[in-house]
Order: sequence, then C-alpha cells, then structure tokens
Amino acid sequence: MYLINHFMWWCAGANIEILKRYPSDHAKYFGMGLTIFLTSLMAFGAGGYAFHTVFEDDQKAILFGMFWGLVIFNLDRYIVSTTGRGDGTPKITFSEAITAFPRLMMAILLGFIISTPLELRIFQSEIEIEISEEKSRNLEKNTEKLNVNDQKIGELKNDIENLNLEIAEQRKLYNTYRDDYIKEGDGSGGSGKVGIGYRYQDKLERFNQFRSEFETFKKEREFEIEDKRNKILAISNNKEQTKQTLDETYGKADKLLSKIQALHRITERDQVAFWIKWLVTILFIFIEVSPVLFKMMSESGAYEDWLYSYKNQQKEAARVLEAKAKIEADYEIEITKIKNQERTDQELKLNREILNQIYESQLKVAKSQLQNWEQTEVNKAEVNKAEVKKTV
Repeated sequence: MYLINHFMWWCAGANIEILKRYPSDHAKYFGMGLTIFLTSLMAFGAGGYAFHTVFEDDQKAILFGMFWGLVIFNLDRYIVSTTGRGDGTPKITFSEAITAFPRLMMAILLGFIISTPLELRIFQSEIEIEISEEKSRNLEKNTEKLNVNDQKIGELKNDIENLNLEIAEQRKLYNTYRDDYIKEGDGSGGSGKVGIGYRYQDKLERFNQFRSEFETFKKEREFEIEDKRNKILAISNNKEQTKQTLDETYGKADKLLSKIQALHRITERDQVAFWIKWLVTILFIFIEVSPVLFKMMSESGAYEDWLYSYKNQQKEAARVLEAKAKIEADYEIEITKIKNQERTDQELKLNREILNQIYESQLKVAKSQLQNWEQTEVNKAEVNKAEVKKTV
C-alpha cells in the first residue's frame, strides 16, 4: 500500500517527499492519481482497439496502445499538476474558470478522442449489422448496374450478329451475280452459248454495279461492327472497374472510418443509441475534466498552502535577487560615472596647465621679439642721426 500511495501521488504530479508531511491531503491526491492512471488505461484500450481495427496486427496494436496510453497519461498529469489551487475555496470563481479554460478544453478534447473507439466497441454488434446491410444495399445497386451493362453488351452483340448476317446475305447476292456472268460466258449456265454476247454483257454490267454497291455496304457495316465492338470493350472495362471498386469497398467496410460512419447512421435514426453514445462521451469527458474541477472546487489543504507559500517565497527571492542585481548595476554605473568624472577633471586640469605653459611661452617670445624690434629701431634712429650730422 505504501508503494501504491506513492505511485498514485506521483501520477497526480505531487511532490512525494513534501506530501508525506501532510496526511490530510493524502486521500485527495491518491484519488487524483488513480483517476489519471485509470484514464490512461482506458486510453490504452481505446488506442489499441483503434489501431487493431485499422491494421489488424495484435502486436503492433498493443505497442501503439501503450504509446497512446502514455501520451494521455502525460497530458492528464501535466493538466492537473499545472492547475493552481485557485482561491482555495469550494466555489469556482470567474477568474478561476478563465485561468483553467485552456486546460478544460484540452481535457474535453481528450475525452472525445478516448471515448470514440470505446463507443465503437460498445456498439460493435449494431455496427456490424449496419455495415452488412449497407453492403447489401450497395451490392444490390451495383448489381443492377452490372446487369444493365450485361444487357447492353448482349444488345450490342446481337447488333453485330445482325450486321454480319446482312453482310453475308449481300455476299450471297455478290457470288450469285458473279457466277451468272461467268457461266454465261463459258456456256455452263444462262443461255448455254459460249462467248461474249449481249446477255453476258448485261450480267457483267449488273455484277460490276452490284460489286461497287457491295463494297460500300460492306465498309459501312464493318465500321458499325467495329464501333459496337469498341463500345462492348468500354462497357466491359467499366464493368471490371466497378467490380474492382466493389471488392476494395467491401474489403475496407470493416475499417475504422466505415465503423464511425455506420455508428453515425445508427445514432441518426435511433434516439436510444444517440443518447447512449452521448452519455458515454459525456462520461469520459467528465472523467477527463474531473481532476481539474475537483482541484478547483476543493479547499486548499496544508500541502497546497505549503506549495503556495513556497512559490511566493521563490518569487520573492527572485524579486530580491532582481532588485539586488539592479542595485549592483546602478552602483556600478555610478562608480563608472564618478571615475569618468575624475578622469575628465584630471584631463581638464592637465589641459589648463598646458595652456598656461603655452601662454607663458608665447608671452616670452612676444616680449623677446618686441625688445629686438625696439633695439633695431633704436639702432636705425642712431644711424640716421649720424648721417644727418655728416651732411650738415
């Protein structure tokens, strides 16, 4: 029982080590896990039955059923484990419904998917009868078509036979006219005189005229015969194709899609079957959505409160870390600004000193140039004065 409890808790997506501390929530999560586990078992049966219906392979059907059961199990476990505790009260509020809406839609879809193969199994005998009747109706319709085709082929064969008889009758006349003029010429018939007389010429002319008419008549009838033979060939090909289509259709009549269509026809004309089918579908939908609904409707227990508190602590810790990281980043930015400012001040101070030195150097150069200029001008004045004295 110990291992079974742990397995069912795990199926419900609970943290086993934490859940052990809160016995009041053990039964609730055991029920959730059992519902999910049983749903996956039903999915295994439904998927295996559907796969066997399509491929008729027991081994592959079992493998696919196991795979499909695991898929449904994982989806159900995800839906339940990711559904929060809501407001912690037995009432389903509007905000809770909006939050759980996507998960509920997914659960409803899974309910439809799981219920369909099982509905086919429940109505198997009725579906087989419906498929058999549908086969009979289709066979009767297509048998009438095949009989019509056989009738057309018989009519065309009779037409060909009549045309051949017409040609044969005309050929007899052809042979008669030919023998008449030949016997008239050799004396073995007609007038009994050997030689080419007026009787011979009349019979030869009659034969030549009929021969031309016979050749035209023969070509026309042979063309009609060929056309009717082509029609017979086309009808025969269509008949064979129809038979092949019937064989393929009847060979697939017991496949999954045919069974679903048969069940649809049964529920359309039989209200009892209609309501039974929908009750089964609603039952599976309810089984799928029940863990989510029960989780939303149940009061929050000690385990949910611990999870809620733990999540809030993690969120608060994340916010603290984020704020700390922001403060450290702002501090680094301020330090960088201060360092940049100090570096700028030092550069400005250095630039001022350099400018002062340049100014003093330029001033010294200017004073030196001014003194040289004054000395030059004084010397020029003394030279001019001496020259003036000499002139006087």
